[in-house]
Amino acid sequence: MEAAIDDWIEALAHVSQHDIEWACRIYLRDQPRRRPTPGDILSRAESRPRPERHSDHQKGGGDRTKLNVEQQRILDEQVLPKARRWLAERPTLANQAMKTLTFWGEDVSRLHPGDNVQ
Repeated sequence: MEAAIDDWIEALAHVSQHDIEWACRIYLRDQPRRRPTPGDILSRAESRPRPERHSDHQKGGGDRTKLNVEQQRILDEQVLPKARRWLAERPTLANQAMKTLTFWGEDVSRLHPGDNVQ
């Protein structure tokens, strides 16, 4: 189960919550009898039409003030530490790790792939 969760996190870590929700709605509309894979949701999220909009992502950062207490706890205890581990331990995920850390306002100016950071 933990490996399956890691697959979902790895596949969707760089995707916004709004894009994931949109992709899930589209998937359920198109495939109501099948459970999605991480790749199913990722491919739909990446193909989402991009109208001109002014989201927090386009402004260059996540807005932690919009997170509820539980979402903030998950960000601080799971998402950001996992991104730091990816940076240190998984070169193929280093780009996504940097994007995630940067999006949430973490100082990445001294971090490089392969750094052992906590």
